[in-house]
Amino acid sequence: MESPHTSVAGDREEYSELRKTAALVATQLPWLPRIPSSNIFEVRIQQARSKIVPVMSAVDAAVMRDPLTDDSRWLRDNSSLVYSELATVQGDIKLLHRLPHVRTITGETVPRVLAFAQSYFRETRYHFQDQTFAAFSRGFQESAPLELREFTIISAALKLVLLEEIAVRGRKAMDDKSAQTYEVGVCVQSLREVSQTTWNETVEPLILFADILRRDPVGAYALMDADSRNLYRKKVAALASHSDFTEVQVAREALRLAQEAQERNYPDPRIARRESHIGYYLVGEGRELLAQKIGYRPTPLQRLRSWLWANPDEFFLPGIAILTLAIITGVLLFVTNRDSSLGLILLAMLLYLLPGSQCAIQIMDGIITNLLPAEILPKLDFSKGIPNDCLTLVAVPTLLLNEKQVHTLVEDLEVRFLGNHDANIHFALLSDLADSDHRASEDNPLIELCSSLIQELNQKYADQKKGLFSALTPASHL
Repeated sequence: MESPHTSVAGDREEYSELRKTAALVATQLPWLPRIPSSNIFEVRIQQARSKIVPVMSAVDAAVMRDPLTDDSRWLRDNSSLVYSELATVQGDIKLLHRLPHVRTITGETVPRVLAFAQSYFRETRYHFQDQTFAAFSRGFQESAPLELREFTIISAALKLVLLEEIAVRGRKAMDDKSAQTYEVGVCVQSLREVSQTTWNETVEPLILFADILRRDPVGAYALMDADSRNLYRKKVAALASHSDFTEVQVAREALRLAQEAQERNYPDPRIARRESHIGYYLVGEGRELLAQKIGYRPTPLQRLRSWLWANPDEFFLPGIAILTLAIITGVLLFVTNRDSSLGLILLAMLLYLLPGSQCAIQIMDGIITNLLPAEILPKLDFSKGIPNDCLTLVAVPTLLLNEKQVHTLVEDLEVRFLGNHDANIHFALLSDLADSDHRASEDNPLIELCSSLIQELNQKYADQKKGLFSALTPASHL
């Protein structure tokens, strides 16, 4: 019986050979920089659909008259999967813009990510596994690093290749009435595996420049949540797409700037930490410096967006005024004529001033929303707990009105405490009394009641290693 150690060694050797093969395949796919885009994806998905539909129809017809083979049974039982993935791929390719193209050994010009998918399945005999995909990706990128936009569409490329092979094998299976199997089930099972894979988690370790971002001098990138890390990667790709630097080179330049900032002396340690973070040069004030270093060439739209971010008031307020004037003028031209008196015109202007300005504000809001799409705020991932260097105080601002309300406030604070079991989260009532001509003293009955209830909570949960309670009263925080 084969030992587990022998099996592991065999797997490692298999992955090593696959990685070497992938590196060789990448060298045989010359990049074609003069072909930034094409409709190859659209053409091939249409061809795949035109071949699969007759095959599936033949399977449905064969069910009534012939015994099912293994191949036809796979097609019949997974027809909904095949059709849904056809629609999914067709929807995904609509999001494609510019992709690197290569020339294959056969002389065909295709997007590189599609050539990657074809080569991967050819080497694995159309069996999809996370481990083999990772090994092939790493080997391929030793010779030809994939871009972020290629990783974004890689699942669609894999599905397209599988659907094409299902069409070919399915047709052979339906034309051949013998007991020979064409292993349609292998392709269908791989299609299911590809569709169920969590691709964001799968491809993140394979993105070469992501490893560079993880070397962030302050270590913040590695502690961020998935959406924030993805935002940083998109910023790197956007900068690289309009410069002569590759994504890896852009990430290295951002890291170099952050490392240089870490070595400088700052009067304020918070500024030092901020400028030593790699994100400062991707989404913060240091982006202009990074853009200069890499020779970034913004498009006219990007220049306009930069100007809007730098001059919001100069655009928003005059824009409202101009649109309001234009709306009122248009209405006046419609409701008045040459014989209208000046007083009537002025009265109409006053009547339409408020609705006209409201319309102008809504129009400006729509313009700004389209010109400046919303982005997430980068944030750290505290789903597994808050670290010691990120001690947090949850302060609830409130007014102390009466005894019943004070009891309710403290009870609500206890509920928040019980719902957040973390030793580095503390809770406080940031309290004050109702408006008064005199500053409240510490011996006020409501303040004393609030403080005593807070002390009782701390005593009640003293044996639990969780956050503490505090009451910030007027005398303590004014």
